[in-house]
Amino acid sequence: LIRGKFSTSLALLSSMPMFGVDVFTYVVEYSGIAVGSLILGIPIYISLPSFFLIHLAIILTKKYTKAEKILLGISFILMISFIIQAGLRGIVPNQQIFYFSSSPSFIFLVAANIGAVIMPFMLFYQASATAYKYIDANSSSEVKVRWSSYETIIGAIVSEALMVAIELATTGISKSVDPLNYEQVSQALSIISGNLSPYIFGIGL
Repeated sequence: LIRGKFSTSLALLSSMPMFGVDVFTYVVEYSGIAVGSLILGIPIYISLPSFFLIHLAIILTKKYTKAEKILLGISFILMISFIIQAGLRGIVPNQQIFYFSSSPSFIFLVAANIGAVIMPFMLFYQASATAYKYIDANSSSEVKVRWSSYETIIGAIVSEALMVAIELATTGISKSVDPLNYEQVSQALSIISGNLSPYIFGIGL
């Protein structure tokens, strides 16, 4: 769209920030996969190439509908695992449910929450995936757009619920714990939520 209305150099310049964010996001996501696999006892030289090939296959084949059916099951496991983890962590009764503060720590938490749920590349990925998903559907454009909106709303709610479950599950972990050190993460989770917690957390990652 940008190249169609502006010069190639301007289109390249406008895409560089998005490219940088995407690269950083993938580094973080694959770091999470590495930590999760190590917690479960799977070597990273097996887990990382496997997930990369799966990701690449989805993009190249553009079979988003088939991939979505499989990934929904995996996402359900991820969602349930973190909810179980939060349940093992426990909820303190008689605590304030709604809270707001102008402190830098709280603002940082809100910003991190939003950033973890809304990734810039998701807008382009969803637009592409939706176009390929509904291209053969015998429905009007209005119906396709409406169902796409429904999926977006459901996805946003589930993503936010997952973020809340993760925050509940990991509250109380010492700041000295290195999130990239799977041994420290396992020990910290075991102390807080029991011996099964590291494995549940690893499945979630």
